[in-house]
Amino acid sequence: MKDAHSILVAEDEGLLALELQLALKEAGYRVIGPFERVVEGLDALGSEAPDAALLDVKLRDGEVFPLARRLHEKGVPITFFSGRASEDRLWPRRLRGLPRMNKPLSPQVLAGAVAAMTARIPQRAGI
Repeated sequence: MKDAHSILVAEDEGLLALELQLALKEAGYRVIGPFERVVEGLDALGSEAPDAALLDVKLRDGEVFPLARRLHEKGVPITFFSGRASEDRLWPRRLRGLPRMNKPLSPQVLAGAVAAMTARIPQRAGI
């Protein structure tokens, strides 16, 4: 799995976090997280360089936007998922154009989102 694309996951609902982690691993991705708190995701960026990120908007310690901004600055493709994904006025201006999905997530929608994010990432040897 060393050469697999890495996906950072931020989700604070335990069952959904586990489902996301399993689905991504079964699809051949390396999962960073899942993180229940924004601060955990930010801390992970000190030692991890994810290829893409799936972010729930509301985590245990607040909205995920500080983590999203840091990832966006690094050029990491992001897809948000939330029960309120379509409410534009609640989103920071520079993150409004990023892809969003509404909960609940189907495996097909998740697979499509991750494939779209990783399509532009150069293939690594062994994948």
